[in-house]
Amino acid sequence: MAKNYKNREAYIKNKNMTTMIILGIALVLILLSRTEFGSELLSMFIYEDSYVTDNRRAEAPKAGEEMLVYYFDVAQGDSELVRIPEANSADGYFDMLIDTGEYSEYDKLSSYLGELQIKDLEAVVVTHPHADHMGSMATVIRKNDVKKFYMPSFPEKLTPTSKAYETMLDAIDEKDLGITVIKEGTVIPAPATASITVMGPTGSGDYEDLNNYSAIVKVVYGDTSFLFTGDAETPEVQEAIDKGWNLDSDVLKVGHHGSWNATDKNVLNAVSPDIAVISCGEGNEYGHPHKEVIELLERYDIPCYRTDLEGTILLTSDGTAVKKAS
Repeated sequence: MAKNYKNREAYIKNKNMTTMIILGIALVLILLSRTEFGSELLSMFIYEDSYVTDNRRAEAPKAGEEMLVYYFDVAQGDSELVRIPEANSADGYFDMLIDTGEYSEYDKLSSYLGELQIKDLEAVVVTHPHADHMGSMATVIRKNDVKKFYMPSFPEKLTPTSKAYETMLDAIDEKDLGITVIKEGTVIPAPATASITVMGPTGSGDYEDLNNYSAIVKVVYGDTSFLFTGDAETPEVQEAIDKGWNLDSDVLKVGHHGSWNATDKNVLNAVSPDIAVISCGEGNEYGHPHKEVIELLERYDIPCYRTDLEGTILLTSDGTAVKKAS
């Protein structure tokens, strides 16, 4: 059980109260802000805003620099790792982990990260707090150096009561990490050769399922792009389309493990992917991926790779083309 926070709203409320106290102190320092000393002192007390609006265009990658995108096999769950070349990083990459899969899959996920010698995660994103997407997140936070944690907001009535969610909040508290709330328009800071834009949730709908508050994240590297949709179902994706977000991407991580309620013709027309990836468990009880989705992808002549059939999938991009590693 969470030691200090019973739910997300209480957690964020506590953080916000602390923020207001800090800002109050900061206001006292405004009079000093015109001096070099005053400016430096003031910057120590200002809480970083949740919404980053860096809209610069990404630079062209250098020859030989490849972005690596892993779609980890975490059984009936989701977990992706985006590795963007970054010369200033200790291991040469900006690493963004999206989701973790269930707690039962942590040893497998830990092995993947260990093989890649990853200890630092510059960005960690929970698309939505269902256990098959964040069940291992508490352990990931405790055993790695996480620089920034991102998660979308959702109605209080949908606040999870799962142990996985409460344990995750505990870990965030222990590491004094904080939650950076993301929504449409949030831009996650990335290396100069890439851009990471959140295109959902838009906040337009009122849903009874956390799936439709999933983060929709687009990563652009050079002239290539990758779309991650969590468990967003067609109503949420349609909201993003209707609001004019450019979902067009070379690679689509098919929503909700290939469920019929997350992918239709409108979604495929908007994304127009060259490659589809489905993350699901072999012989899962939900029948994912559903026959309707597989047939639709075939009708659109979109190659589809599946973790239940192939295990972990690695796609690479040199900024001009996306390839599947053998």
